Amino acid sequence: MEYICESSENEMIALFLQTEIRSERYRDEILQALSGFGARESVILEPDIGSDGENVLRRKVLARFRGYGEDREIFEGFPAVNIRNGVEIFGVSNDGFLAGAKALLDGAAFPPMILVSDNEETIVLEGHFRLTVYMLEPVCAKDKLKVMIGYTSKEKLMKWSLY
Repeated sequence: MEYICESSENEMIALFLQTEIRSERYRDEILQALSGFGARESVILEPDIGSDGENVLRRKVLARFRGYGEDREIFEGFPAVNIRNGVEIFGVSNDGFLAGAKALLDGAAFPPMILVSDNEETIVLEGHFRLTVYMLEPVCAKDKLKVMIGYTSKEKLMKWSLY
């Protein structure tokens, strides 16, 4: 992993939508949300992060499409703050993540994560804990993050019940 720079919430929203609009599974829902706001696809595919109007629109699309900022769907319980600020998801302590991050800083190595990809999207099959720990200490991920990736077709991946 290469650390490039800090990013903003507006950039995250734009990237999230850019990725999902290319998915056969979600494209129509996003286009429907855009249409409901009288907006064009270019607001997502060619985002102007400097435009407050576009940023507000993308936030509304992500809210309608996936519940962002509305505490629903995949963003139900999504923290406005993070692990280091004590936010616990499903009542699970963050102590393990913090201990893992410290261990990583102290030189620990973790087994590779297992990913599945159709060459467009990549899903973490196993290793969510390790991924979270690496994101707490991203400077460590550059030299230590290892993955095993299995490739499959889009059709087979979409049949998976957890996709």
